[in-house]
Parts: sequence; structure tokens; C-alpha cells
Amino acid sequence: MPDLKSMMERQHHISHCSLDFSTLLEVAHREYQGNRFDKSEQIALHLWRQDPSNTNVMLLLSSIYFQLRKWDKSAFFCQLAIKQNPQMAEAYSNLGNVYKEKGQLVQAIEYYKRALSIKPEFIDG
Repeated sequence: MPDLKSMMERQHHISHCSLDFSTLLEVAHREYQGNRFDKSEQIALHLWRQDPSNTNVMLLLSSIYFQLRKWDKSAFFCQLAIKQNPQMAEAYSNLGNVYKEKGQLVQAIEYYKRALSIKPEFIDG
């Protein structure tokens, strides 16, 4: 007989399947903000498979992987977002953060400058 925890997890999974894209994206953001990066990643990857051109999902994935200290994956999703939308200041800033963490400060500064050239009022909070 299944235990209560596994039944709740199954119900949680089933409820995610019936939600629309924007609602799932909100859930993924809430999971991220609650430092539940594994759950956020799982939902965001599902959304990315549904819509591989969605820059908001790419940006969320880059942030998730940054928090998980998976620099290459974080950079990958930043670069995908930039390719899809070259005017996305947040993606340049995230990429700058990756380079900063990798100790590549010259590249980090270049990406921060690119972010500011697109959105001069941009502040990465």
C-alpha cells in the first residue's frame, strides 16, 4: 500500500500536468524563490521542451543552474536567450555573473557593459 508521502507526490505531479504554461512558469518561479532548485529545474525543463524559444524559461534555467553552481549549463541558457532575443539585458547580466564566478573578470565586465548598453537603468537585484 502506498504511503501518504508518495500519494501526495503523485497528486502534485498530476496537478502540474493539468496546469497551463503560464501557471507552470509561475510555479517554477515560486519553487526557485523558495530555494527548491531541483523542483524548479524539473518544471522549467518541462516548459522548455514545450516551448524551446521561450526566453523567460531560458532565463529561469540559467538562474537555476547558477544557483546550483553549474556554470556551463547556466551560460548555455544565457546564450540561448541572447540568440533568441539579443536585447535581453538580463541574459547578458546573468552571463556576466557566470564569468565572474569562474574568475574571468574581463569577460564578466564585457557582459555587464552589454546589459547596461541595452538597458541603462538595469540593476541586477
